[in-house]
Amino acid sequence: RAAEPAATERTFATIVGGGPVGLYLSLLLSRYGVPHVLAEKAHTPSTHPRAHLVNTRTMELLRQVGLEDAVHAASPPPDSWRRFVYAESVLGTHIATIDHMGLETWSKLCEASPSRLTHLSLPQLEAILASAANRAAAANNKGQALLLRGAEVTAVESLEGDSPGGPVRVSLTVEGKPWTVECEHVIGADGASSLVRRAANIEMRSGQKVLQHFESVHFDCPQLAPLLKAVALKDGRGAREAMLYFVFNPSAIAVLVAHDIERGEWVAQLPRFPVQNTEALAPGASSKQGGSVASGWSGSAGGASAPRSLAEVEATLRACLGAEPSLNLNVQDVRQWRMVAAVAERFTSDCGRLHLAGDSAHQFPPSGGFGMNTGLHDAHNLAWKLAVAYRAGLSAEPDAHLLKPLDLIASYSRERQPVAEFAADVAVRNFKRGLKVPDALGLSHAAAQTLLSLVERTMSAVSAAAPAVHAALPISAAQNAVDALMQIGRLPLRFLPSASSAGFNSTLGVGSRMGPRADVSPNSGASPPGFKFGISPGSSLGSSLGSSSNPIARWGGDRLLAAQRIVTCCEALPLLFPQVELGTVYSQLAGSTHALSPRNSPSNRASPSSSSSSSPSPSNGSSNSPNHISNSSTTLPELDGVTQYLESTRIGARMPHAPLLRLSKSDGGYAGYASGSGAAGEIGGAG
Repeated sequence: RAAEPAATERTFATIVGGGPVGLYLSLLLSRYGVPHVLAEKAHTPSTHPRAHLVNTRTMELLRQVGLEDAVHAASPPPDSWRRFVYAESVLGTHIATIDHMGLETWSKLCEASPSRLTHLSLPQLEAILASAANRAAAANNKGQALLLRGAEVTAVESLEGDSPGGPVRVSLTVEGKPWTVECEHVIGADGASSLVRRAANIEMRSGQKVLQHFESVHFDCPQLAPLLKAVALKDGRGAREAMLYFVFNPSAIAVLVAHDIERGEWVAQLPRFPVQNTEALAPGASSKQGGSVASGWSGSAGGASAPRSLAEVEATLRACLGAEPSLNLNVQDVRQWRMVAAVAERFTSDCGRLHLAGDSAHQFPPSGGFGMNTGLHDAHNLAWKLAVAYRAGLSAEPDAHLLKPLDLIASYSRERQPVAEFAADVAVRNFKRGLKVPDALGLSHAAAQTLLSLVERTMSAVSAAAPAVHAALPISAAQNAVDALMQIGRLPLRFLPSASSAGFNSTLGVGSRMGPRADVSPNSGASPPGFKFGISPGSSLGSSLGSSSNPIARWGGDRLLAAQRIVTCCEALPLLFPQVELGTVYSQLAGSTHALSPRNSPSNRASPSSSSSSSPSPSNGSSNSPNHISNSSTTLPELDGVTQYLESTRIGARMPHAPLLRLSKSDGGYAGYASGSGAAGEIGGAG
C-alpha cells in the first residue's frame, strides 16, 4: 500500500530483502491474503547482471502466477542462447560447440512440462517480479501488504527468546526515521551476509573452501551481434551465438555470459588468484574510481588483489573477444566475488519464527544455475505454509485434524534444507566438470592453486623470519608475482593448432542423439557419428611450430582433440538438469527430502526404508541413497551426461504434467485437447 508506515506496524510476516526471492514470496503472500511487510535496503535495484537461467520448474511456478508469458517475452530468442561455445576468443578460432536444444534431454524436458526454461538477466526478471508484487499488494482489498525500498533492517529479536510462540520485533530505519514491526514470522531473503540468519543463531555449513575468486565485468558491446553473424557466415559452421563462451588464449582465460547479444549486454567472469592479506578489504560492491576498479572480495575474509586500471580490464576484454581496438565496448561495472558452496545448518530458528530463503540459506557455485532457482522454490514451499498458519489463526475453532501451524511451518526446513545440500553438491561437481576442458588443454586449476599457496607460504615464512622485510614489501608485489606465474601457466595455449581447417566440425546437437558412450571417449581414438575432427598443422598463435611431425605440434593437437571430445561426449558442463529441476520428492518421513535416484522407481509404491538419512543422493542422481524407495529394480536413465527425470505419483513429488483430453458432455464425443499444467493447487502444491 502506498500509505506512510506507522511508527509501529503490526502484521503477520516480515520479509527482509527485496531481491527475486523476497519479491516472489511477497507476491505469493499477497495472493493468499496474508498481511506482510517487505523491507529492502537499496533504494534502486542493482543493474549488475548475475543470475540468468530460469529453469523449467521455476517457469512452472511463474506460470501459476501468470508471469510465464511476460518472462518469455522479455527473454532473448532461444536461438541466441541455446549453445555453449569453446574458443580461443568469442570471434576467434573455434574449439567446440554444444547445442543443448539439439540434445535428447531437451526433448524429454519438453515432454515432461508445458513450461520451457529461459535465459533472462536478473535485473529484468526482478523488474517483472517487482511489478507483479506491487500489483498484488495493491489488489489486496484490505491493504495488508506493504512493500518498502530504502528500509534498512537494523535488528531482529524474538520477544520470547528461543521458546516457541510469541511475536518477533523488527527494527528498521525508513528514510532516516526509526520504525518497528511486530509480527509472527520473519523471513530472511537478505543475501549471503544475512542479518536474519545471525539473529537466528544459524551457522553456515561448508565442506568446501573457496573454490575460486573472480572479477565480474559488466560491459556493453552491441557491435558484437553483427560480428558474430559475420563470423558464422565466414566459417560455415552454423550460428556462433551462445549463452556462455569459454575462452582460452595466452592473454586471457574467461567465461563470458551473453545476457543479451542483440542489446549488447555481457558479463565476463575472469578468474583471479588473490594473495591472502591480513588486512583484508571490507566486503562490498565495487566502483570505478579514478580510472581504477576498486573492490573487496564479496564475503571474503582475507583475499585482496591490487585494483586494476580500467585500461587493463578493457585490454583483457578485447583479448577475450578477439576484437580489434576499434571495437566500441563500455565497461559498466566490475565486482569481485568468491565462489563457495555453503548451506545453513537449518532454515528455521529454534523459536520457529525466523526463516531463511535464497542466498541467506545457501550459496552455490553458478555451475548449473541452481542458486536463484532454488531460492524461488524455497519461497514457494514456505508461502503456502505461512498462509495456512495465518488462516488457522483466524479460525475460532482450529481443526483438530490439521497440524499445528508451527509444526507445519517446521516442515519447511526439513524439506528444503536437504534439497539445498543436494543442489550444492551437484553444483560443486559441475564446477569440477567445467575444469575438464581447461585441464585437457594443459591448464591445471590444481597447479594454479598450488602456486598461489606456495607464494603465500613464502610470505608467511618471510614474515616470521624477517618482519621488517615483510612489512616493507607491499602486498601488490606478491600479487604481481602470482599474476606473472599465472601468465606463464597459460603458455601451453600457444602450442594448440588451429581448429579452423576446412572440414572440421565439432558442434554437438541439432538432431544428434549422442550421449556419453563407452566407445567414444577422450582417449578412445574413435570419432562419434556426425563429427569430424581435423587438426591443421598451422598455428593461429605461432606459425613457426611447423608440421605435425613436430612433437610440440603433436602434443598441442592431442590436447585440442581431447578437449573437443570432452565436449562432444557430454562430459563438460551441462545446461539441462532434468532430475535436479523436477525430481525432488518431499518424503513423508521427517527430514527425508531427496531427489529421485536410481532406486526411486516411479512405479514402485513401496514405503521408504527405515534409514534416518535426510540427504538426497550425493550426485547427479547416479548413486543410491539409503533413504530412497527400496526393492526397486527400475533405474533412472542417464543421457547426455545427466540423470533424466521420471514422473512419480508419490506423495511429495512434483505432480505429473500432461495434456488433458476434453470430451463434450452433450454427445460424449471428442472435443479436443486442453493444455493441462498439472500444477498443484494454490495451497499445498508440491515443490
